[in-house]
Amino acid sequence: MALVLGEVSRRNATVAPDKAAYVVRDVDGSREAVTYGELDERANRVASALHARGVERGDRIAVLMLNNVAWPVVFFGALKLGAVVVPVNARYRVDEAAATLGACRPTVLVFEPDYDEFVPVLRERVPSIRLWVSVGDHAMRGTVPWADLVASGRPGEPGYPVAEDDPHVIFYTSGTTGAPKGAVLTHRAYYLQTMQPIMSARGTGDDDVGLCMFPFFHMAGWANCLPYGRARATVVIARRAAPELLARCIDEERVTQFYAIPETFRAMCALATLPTFDLSSVRDLNSGTSAMSHEDVELVCDRFGLDGIRIHYGASESGPCTVLPAAQSRTRPSSIGKPQPNVDVKLVDATGAEVADGEVGEIAVRSDYLMSGYFEAPEETARALRDGWYHTGDLAAADEEGYLFVCGRLKEVIRSGGESIFPQELERTIVELDGVAECAVVGVADPDWGEAALAAVVPVPGATLDAAVVVEHCASRLAAYKKPRHVMFVDELPKAGATQKVQKSLVRQLFEDRTQT
Repeated sequence: MALVLGEVSRRNATVAPDKAAYVVRDVDGSREAVTYGELDERANRVASALHARGVERGDRIAVLMLNNVAWPVVFFGALKLGAVVVPVNARYRVDEAAATLGACRPTVLVFEPDYDEFVPVLRERVPSIRLWVSVGDHAMRGTVPWADLVASGRPGEPGYPVAEDDPHVIFYTSGTTGAPKGAVLTHRAYYLQTMQPIMSARGTGDDDVGLCMFPFFHMAGWANCLPYGRARATVVIARRAAPELLARCIDEERVTQFYAIPETFRAMCALATLPTFDLSSVRDLNSGTSAMSHEDVELVCDRFGLDGIRIHYGASESGPCTVLPAAQSRTRPSSIGKPQPNVDVKLVDATGAEVADGEVGEIAVRSDYLMSGYFEAPEETARALRDGWYHTGDLAAADEEGYLFVCGRLKEVIRSGGESIFPQELERTIVELDGVAECAVVGVADPDWGEAALAAVVPVPGATLDAAVVVEHCASRLAAYKKPRHVMFVDELPKAGATQKVQKSLVRQLFEDRTQT
């Protein structure tokens, strides 16, 4: 049997056509449910409608929108056609979106009306896009309304040739240069990834109701939802990760499994209204992306009335790598646990040799569901994938029982609230501001977001600058999450004598010294 993801939708529609596949909730109280039968029919229609408009196997279908009822249909429609979905960060400004789209050259862009103003710029800068599909109550001239696209397709199984080694998604992920870098995942890779939550601990069954707080433009959104489809369960999709909306979803939809980043759990626990919601249906809590403190774990578990929370570690390129069982979370809250089933993990030095017990090394991962590589980036792929192992760039050490603890990163990417910030991109933006001579951006610890961006700025002699001007300049050009949360003005940046490379560890230390005085 070929491990082709479109078969998940077909089989579910055959066995449980009237069961809710997913429910989309928003802060305005809106609720829209889609059954497995409806999902499959809409996906079939989208596949045949796109094919009739010239979209072929292997073509890229880019998507620019927040979570909504169309997102899973786009995914499954593309899966059945053999096309490749490229999620675009819905928080991007137009220049950022154009860079990602220019890198993957999609044939189709599916977008919400909130991005209508992007269209004229993208038409000029991304000539590969031939079909513009608008998901909303209206469609601007030159675009196809989503409802019309769906209605124009055939409801039956389309039967287009799709192989398990075909790519099905490209997730643009972090890199040290800030240039777009798309991790390509095949049908087979994602099919195998979805087995991990089904096999873990109590597992995921058809009686479960999951809650997805992650946006579908992130790997975690699709990865969080697809296992519920594999298990023929129901998943509740929050249009946005608003803490009170998530609590309401748990209460009213009787959610049994919930995965959230630590920052979201903290925000939910801080809600004054949280005691008014019934959270007793939750049987499994999961978290990841950044370390949780002992206090975090105790607070979250007590609020939800559970003994523990599973902690996961993974990446777009590798899928799930390690897991800390819930039973260990109160004693090892900062650990990422041990390798997932069917995954090999080792810690290596710069030569690729395994480090000795107790020493720090880079995390390298091997499994049957790694990415195929980075889209049209053979050099980047060769650096990341070596002899069947994906080198993560993260540093870790193991304790005497084999539990792994992340110590730092070889890469300089700042991970803030589940988002990745490229220091070089932020530096380039800041030095465009009049009055800035030099700039260095580093990540510093943040109690709410895990990490935050610190910009150390050297003003031009005689220039008058303040932190608010720097922050506003960044916010006007980049997604809001990328703006620096701290701005520190310095006379000069610490640099190495021979190379004149900025010593970012000293920048970070200078900031810590200033904040402690």
